[in-house]
Amino acid sequence: MKIITNPRVLSAFWAAWAWLAAAAYWGTTPSQLDPVARLVPGQHIFLGWVLTAIILTLGAVCRHRTIGRWARITGLIITTWLLLAWATAYIYEGVHEGSRMWVSGKNYAFLALAAMATSPVMGRNTRSRHEKE
Repeated sequence: MKIITNPRVLSAFWAAWAWLAAAAYWGTTPSQLDPVARLVPGQHIFLGWVLTAIILTLGAVCRHRTIGRWARITGLIITTWLLLAWATAYIYEGVHEGSRMWVSGKNYAFLALAAMATSPVMGRNTRSRHEKE
């Protein structure tokens, strides 16, 4: 089984995730994310995802090695922080209110772990040696 070890492909994947997250939160903030929204200018939480999506898209398409690499690294750092913020807000809501929001928090936490797991590949400029064979 081959795994995806192309940094540009992974950047495109995470960019697509960020664009979809931006669309999902466009013009709306669930009450569970109010603590996160207070940290964002105008409480427009979708802006974080838009910024991330733009940076990751640049990392996927940019042919300049240094710019592309740093766009992927920066975009993934922001993605991880946003996912952790979402996870924390939902888990807090679930524990504090006794609701099932912890399930969404768990999902965001594991997505953050997935982002961290892809970081060694995203920070490279080339595919893994075994994928080239």
